[in-house]
Amino acid sequence: MSKPLLYKITSPLRWVMYLARPDRVKLARKKDLSLAEARRIVRDPDPQVRRELAWNKSTSEEIIVSLLQDPDRQVASVARRRYIKATMSGV
Repeated sequence: MSKPLLYKITSPLRWVMYLARPDRVKLARKKDLSLAEARRIVRDPDPQVRRELAWNKSTSEEIIVSLLQDPDRQVASVARRRYIKATMSGV
């Protein structure tokens, strides 16, 4: 008997690429997104997935900071807004 498919998916990027785009967007919007899940999709090749991740209020500061340098300007802009809002609310 062969191993389940998830055992064959060894790296986080392979795991992300296995999911269909709508599923990755849905994961990025997840209300109780874990840090492990966010780390899996922070380098998603689709900027829409990364943009949704940046907008998600469950996304940790660690992930937001990493998205500040995103090659997609819109993703980086959303991350910048979220970072500024988070740092201003802590003052």
